[in-house]
Amino acid sequence: MLNRLDYANSYLTLIKNVIDKVDVNDLAEIIVALEIALKERRQVFIAGNGGSAATAGHMANDLMIGVAKKKGSGFRAIALADHIAPVTALANDVSYADVFSGQIKHLA
Repeated sequence: MLNRLDYANSYLTLIKNVIDKVDVNDLAEIIVALEIALKERRQVFIAGNGGSAATAGHMANDLMIGVAKKKGSGFRAIALADHIAPVTALANDVSYADVFSGQIKHLA
């Protein structure tokens, strides 16, 4: 079993490796798309599964409320996993694979 210091170092190394794999050009394209969405008041949908569902909810909150605090107006952002009724209805009645695309079909 790793001691706490080894675990912390291992975790930080993992995070650094993930960050090093981020393509800065892809990130720049995402920033441009978000700038356009904010300017044109477009709806932004964020999806996440498992723990990433909570991250998606946090991101939607930051885009709506956090940006509004700084710019006066935030994004029209929604985290699809935050709406449990459609998620479970789609998973039960259609298929789990459609829990996000099924919502987008009706919301977008």
